[in-house]
Amino acid sequence: MSEDIQKEPVRRRKPEPLIDDSDDQGLVNRKEPPYPAMAMAAGVLWIIFGSLAGLSLAMIVLSAFIAAANRGARVGVEAASDLSCPATISFLIAVVFICMGIQSVRGMVGDRLRYGLGSIFFAFLPFLMLIYSASRGEFIEAGIEGLIVAILLAAGILALAGRSQYKLWRKARSAHNPFRK
Repeated sequence: MSEDIQKEPVRRRKPEPLIDDSDDQGLVNRKEPPYPAMAMAAGVLWIIFGSLAGLSLAMIVLSAFIAAANRGARVGVEAASDLSCPATISFLIAVVFICMGIQSVRGMVGDRLRYGLGSIFFAFLPFLMLIYSASRGEFIEAGIEGLIVAILLAAGILALAGRSQYKLWRKARSAHNPFRK
């Protein structure tokens, strides 16, 4: 009996063809495209601007309270009440730009058009302040305002220039994983 088994040729099984499911095709083989550099740069600039705005707000509030403490309690309450509205607006602007930057860096923004145009729009007021400061000979203030204008304009231009690449990245990313938007 053992001789019969040895004489028979060994039959090998053919490998089964791989199942080609169109839903799963490409999820394993393709890699997610890299995040666009212009989108990352715009997000980082927005985070930097928001952080600088928050830091300058903290410095203004701190100096107002120090000056008020040197003059007396009654003057301190008046100084704090005069500072409350601009401080609140500055705080909200800082928070908005930090959130814009974080959302942009993480790729959570659907379309970057509003962020880019908003950044360019917000650069207009510091630009006017730059012109006013330079005309009065306050070159340190003009330099700071120039830096603010440069950051906001650069972020806005980068966001608008990299908009098409960002849209393609979002489309490719959602094609790789149907649970991402």
